Amino acid sequence: MCGCVVELAQGAGQLSRAVATLSTAEEHTSLARALSQLSEVQEKVESVHQAQSDADFYVLSELIHDYVGMLHAVKVLRGPISRTSYDSFILFCSSSHTRTHTHTHPFNGPLSGTTRVSRYQKG
Repeated sequence: MCGCVVELAQGAGQLSRAVATLSTAEEHTSLARALSQLSEVQEKVESVHQAQSDADFYVLSELIHDYVGMLHAVKVLRGPISRTSYDSFILFCSSSHTRTHTHTHPFNGPLSGTTRVSRYQKG
């Protein structure tokens, strides 16, 4: 994501320089002034995109740093993960989605007694 914003900033900078060159070559003064102002705006857009890219990179790196810290804390507290504990965790997760949940259908009202099976139930 940061790479796309960097490329966008570079494109805005190139456009700014091209419009500035065009404004210096333009003979019509009002058009040259408008092109010069457009060039200034594109320079500002380039700096905004560059600042956004830097901010995105900083936020992403801090998020990854926090995740690595949490994983390290879990590893220190839990110890190495054995294959049997991993398999039991996977079994627990897969069995929790196959439980049957019945409840009153929302369109029939609470007194109708009509029940339906949850969409997570297999079979």
